[in-house]
Amino acid sequence: MDKTAKLLLADIYLTMGRYSVFLFIVFFYKSYAQDRGTATYTKGYYQNRHLFSSSTDYFKVAYRINKKTNLFGSYTFTQINGQPDAALFNDLNFNATNAIDIGIVREFSFAGHWTSKVLINPRLGINKIENALFEDIVFNSQLLIGKKLNKNYSISFGLEYGTLFGTPSVYPLFHFEKAFSEKFRLNIGFPESIIEYKINNSHAMVLNAEYRSDFSRLHQLVYQPVSQPMARYRSLNITRLEIRLQYNYSFFDKSTVSISAGKTFFNTSRIAFDNGETVNNDFNNRFIIEMGFKYNLNFK
Repeated sequence: MDKTAKLLLADIYLTMGRYSVFLFIVFFYKSYAQDRGTATYTKGYYQNRHLFSSSTDYFKVAYRINKKTNLFGSYTFTQINGQPDAALFNDLNFNATNAIDIGIVREFSFAGHWTSKVLINPRLGINKIENALFEDIVFNSQLLIGKKLNKNYSISFGLEYGTLFGTPSVYPLFHFEKAFSEKFRLNIGFPESIIEYKINNSHAMVLNAEYRSDFSRLHQLVYQPVSQPMARYRSLNITRLEIRLQYNYSFFDKSTVSISAGKTFFNTSRIAFDNGETVNNDFNNRFIIEMGFKYNLNFK
């Protein structure tokens, strides 16, 4: 089978498989893990009038083993709609990205209301660029230490190993959370901050700011500029700050429908080569709209 046929079959498999596998897991969980799991689906659309648009499908299932141990798995598919500006990705024809995450979160408690949380999260990336598929695995991990100061205040800080800044590296995390009342909650931190206001038991508004990154290794592509030595691509990274306003509607037993809109800021693409050189490009702010559904499998 030639490369074109393989790519076509891969596209068909990924398109059909991402929905069927998610639905199978949901029905499996509903039958065997009714009091321990949640299932989430989110559809996102990102629009940049000068360059390109993209759409994202995000699926996640979570399973609670006990009060302090949780398992989760997620799948993210991003489709690039239209050809991006050639300068943005250094003439790369960037088509689609797929990410599969499997992780475990374990919490520990010790004296003085201190807690610690350990997360281990291998991520498999399958990305389609220049009509070729690229696979890479990043073993993301996280360690957080937190303390509940009183019933309304809590702090946490720690380290994470991941690709938030373009290459696998270690960077700091911190969160400060304050509950002003049963309706109003503030969480200031990095890489994410949240302001939440619960109108009532069914309706809530959330203002969210998050620094995000997409990372892909490009270990098979060769770059040959005019009158320049040949170089090999090493990785592609896209970073941005996302700010959005979200409306949540809860029903049944904490199942939730949400819709959000916002913009991205400080959008940057960074391409690294094996000779140590990098190419950085900034691009215009992008409009975001997302709709999501979180199903609580406890509901019968």
